[in-house]
Amino acid sequence: MAETGVRVSQEPLKANAVVDERIDFLREQAFTCLRLKTDKWNRFIASEENQKVLLDFLDKGCCNCLVLFSGPGGTLHVVDGQTPVPWKTKLLCILKRGDRKVSKSNFRTELWLGEVSGHPLEHVPVLVSEVLVSVLVNGRNHRSWPRVVSEDICKHMEKLKSRLETLRGRAEGRTLLPLPLCVERAEMQDAFHSPTGWPVDRTMLYSIETMVIQWTHQIWDILKKDSSQALLQGDHPGPSAEMDFWVTQRDNLLGIQRQIQNPKVKKIVEILKRIKSSYYSSFSDIFLKVNQAVLEAVDIELHLRPLKKHIGRLEERNFTHMEPLIAPLFHTLCLIWSHSKYYCIPGHMVVLLQEFCNLLIEKEQKLVTGQFGKQWGIVSAADVFGGTEQMEDMYTLQAFAYLIPEELFKMELEEGMERVQQTIHVIRTFKRSFHQHRAKISQYGRGGTEVKPWDFPSTLVFHRTDCILQRLLMIEELFTSALDFLKLEKIELGGCRGKILSDMVYSMNEEFHDSWRNLRERKYDPLDYTKQVTSKNPPSPSPALAINQHCR
Repeated sequence: MAETGVRVSQEPLKANAVVDERIDFLREQAFTCLRLKTDKWNRFIASEENQKVLLDFLDKGCCNCLVLFSGPGGTLHVVDGQTPVPWKTKLLCILKRGDRKVSKSNFRTELWLGEVSGHPLEHVPVLVSEVLVSVLVNGRNHRSWPRVVSEDICKHMEKLKSRLETLRGRAEGRTLLPLPLCVERAEMQDAFHSPTGWPVDRTMLYSIETMVIQWTHQIWDILKKDSSQALLQGDHPGPSAEMDFWVTQRDNLLGIQRQIQNPKVKKIVEILKRIKSSYYSSFSDIFLKVNQAVLEAVDIELHLRPLKKHIGRLEERNFTHMEPLIAPLFHTLCLIWSHSKYYCIPGHMVVLLQEFCNLLIEKEQKLVTGQFGKQWGIVSAADVFGGTEQMEDMYTLQAFAYLIPEELFKMELEEGMERVQQTIHVIRTFKRSFHQHRAKISQYGRGGTEVKPWDFPSTLVFHRTDCILQRLLMIEELFTSALDFLKLEKIELGGCRGKILSDMVYSMNEEFHDSWRNLRERKYDPLDYTKQVTSKNPPSPSPALAINQHCR
């Protein structure tokens, strides 16, 4: 029935709909549980297919479960118990008491109703721990069962509860360390010790040692996480990924630290020590490592916070106006290196600098693709699919998408050349600022303290940037050649050999145009340095051809 305060529409069904008190009852429950509107129900019940599903459920014994749920736009859908349903929407589940027809007189007592939340990971662990565990683990509920069966059920319930709690933690982005049921429900001093002070419950001891193994694996998975993992996998994250990593790592480790400081956990450690368990030393050692990792994550996250302002400015500023932001950025990086106790190691700084290079390349790709590319007929993915906002992230995946029309050799080439040169200038400014601050890093010491040098090879930082820069220099050279060869169209030579020489110039001009025409027919990313440049896969008209024609 409808809950108090929920208004159930009394609007009559459509003429072609089924008139049945049982269906009216289901209608009331849909209004109450799913907050359904009248027009949505009328549209739903007007469908003959939906009518058949409802009547088959009520009148036949082949189906004993029915599920109602709202889809996009508030439309109502119905499926039987065998059909998968969306797990992110609220469900109204209807069960029959046995495989028989639901009578029109006692249908209210023959149907069981239940609701399933649209966020099952939040509610299932509560259902298991507060209901199923309480019922099945309580020995008074199965006194007549054999002891083996009773213990086996308790073990399975403990595993289920532990896995659900771990899964819920992963879904929420944190690490949850489940306690064994016997520990969670016991009063520690009474459960662990006999009058002489020694453990007596071997079942509990087994559960504790199993817990130690599980916790050790969970905690080590967090401790061994590295912010460079994405780079090692071949991705190109920006510096925001580094900051997000340390924020998440700090929160996760602080959560683990709070859990291991639970008085029951401390009592567990004491028991392991007193019985001289082989797990005691490793368990105590991982506690120390967690405390040390918390100090590291808190320190690094605190010192990386000033970069948020610099990253925001770099992301908002036009690429051609980024040069004034580079020196303040490196000044901040030097301060982080000299002040942070845990970030002053080459591995961390190399990762951060690589990610700033990725941000620089991303901005440069947006400049070349979004602005300059249109002059050459280079159309970006946003132009093709419509709207730059929807395709913003695609710029980080590809620099160019080639569609070269007849505008290739127009005089706007000069502006294109200027943009490429601006890109090269900004990249070189970034590298120059790195070397300048690297040379004076010792000046950032406080109170006479010595600052570690940036003694890592610069190739670790600028490998990808240098490859992109090399391609840009090649493109600049080819644009220069293209500008020169465009002038051949206007050259006319006189004299006794004028016609012969003019034919040679015309032939060279046609040859170069054919080379650009071949480029027009292939889709190739000129900034993708991972593809080998061959005669069958050239990035652009052959440089050797341009040099040869210059000599001619």
